[in-house]
Amino acid sequence: MRIEELSRTATSLEPEIITARALAPLPRLLGLAAPWFRPGVRGLLLKGCDVRQEIDAAKRRYDFTYELHRSMTAVDSSIIEISKVSKRKKAKAR
Repeated sequence: MRIEELSRTATSLEPEIITARALAPLPRLLGLAAPWFRPGVRGLLLKGCDVRQEIDAAKRRYDFTYELHRSMTAVDSSIIEISKVSKRKKAKAR
């Protein structure tokens, strides 16, 4: 089953760790995985050379904490250890 389907039908899952490799840019990936990022859940997400740009883009839509780990198998890749994911509240128009 693809995560696009799973995110609509399996909201009762309670994972401790969420993993993904080469799935989607970080903002889209967080949107797909958001239903399972409850308190205490960590994400281990394998990302390529654009990881910093993906983090910046994701920070515009989500609040989260993260730590970058250098990949041991690819010099231009990283593993983002991510937690405390929540969607940002939209600012009220004045």
